Amino acid sequence: MCSSDLADLLAARLAGIQGRSDVAENLLAGLAEHADDDARRSEVAIARMDNFLYANGSEESLRVAAEAESSIADRRWRDEITARRSTILVTTAGPRETLRAVTPLLAGTTDTALVWACLTGARSLARLGRVQEARDLTARGLDAHRALGRPIEWYPWFHLFNRCEALLGVGQLREAEELARAEHQAGLADHSPEAQACFALQLAKIYMARGRIRTAADSAREAVGIFRRIGRPMFLHEALHTLACAFAIAGDAAGARRELDAVAELSLPNMMYDAVDQLQSRAWSAVADGHLPKARALSEEAAGLGARTGDLVAASAALHNLARLGRAKEVGSRLDRLAEQIDPGLVGPRAAHVRCLVAGDAGGLEEV
Repeated sequence: MCSSDLADLLAARLAGIQGRSDVAENLLAGLAEHADDDARRSEVAIARMDNFLYANGSEESLRVAAEAESSIADRRWRDEITARRSTILVTTAGPRETLRAVTPLLAGTTDTALVWACLTGARSLARLGRVQEARDLTARGLDAHRALGRPIEWYPWFHLFNRCEALLGVGQLREAEELARAEHQAGLADHSPEAQACFALQLAKIYMARGRIRTAADSAREAVGIFRRIGRPMFLHEALHTLACAFAIAGDAAGARRELDAVAELSLPNMMYDAVDQLQSRAWSAVADGHLPKARALSEEAAGLGARTGDLVAASAALHNLARLGRAKEVGSRLDRLAEQIDPGLVGPRAAHVRCLVAGDAGGLEEV
């Protein structure tokens, strides 16, 4: 790529990040017309995919990816397009479809494409409840990431963020907390606000799982403040929902509503990234407001969405919440089926809890 084309590519990327997507697309469309080899076509296509995604145009981003995959002959560059397409699927389709897209890459690609495939694949495996596979993939991805000759947009510690997600999903809370604490401290020491905020968010979720609600709210507030300051809307979206859920479980209905209103002000498109968790935050907010029918409806919606998209860990949590909201008889068999698909851990006690609720087994409840 000549110096003028490289300058236009950098200018287009900057315009896209700044929200001037039309300017970026005009520059990139011109570069696409003159791209005369697979490397150039791939670089321009990835920039166009990112630009459309920044502008909430996931359909256009997927269209560019499909066109590039069909027109690029060099497998290395085609694999990179496929891997980057998987980052869009995380937000538009969910874990099951994302994992299906990257599975061929995990079997045979290398370099940057492998790193991206490990990032999206590990997160998908964690949400599907295939935790040991997710842990193995985070280790593989971290090694491949550190071996890259040039950096990519995401930091190597994102593999450890995914590992926290996997550990949390099956209830390995002590190990998850140790990892999140260590990486949070590393973020502080390295003056990396993004790392600090990401692992503050993970700590918030871990503390909530352990019943330490006030501590969870403190960590979630830390994450919200940093994500808002550095401009990370997708992560801010998740952190606000986590904070709202903490307020709701603590009985602070007004606090929960305030954070959910802040989510609405972001005006982001619906994303599968944390869609089931969003519904659960709204469900617990409804509980705090005393609207149990609404809470049950939202939890049912969350469980159904998780089952359809492959977010089975979150679906199991939603079913368990439904049981605690008076629907134990209706959800017991569904939770038992999910327990057969998810690695042993938290889902087993959840299913046992529901069985004991249905049976009125006080001794069993105490044991669970």
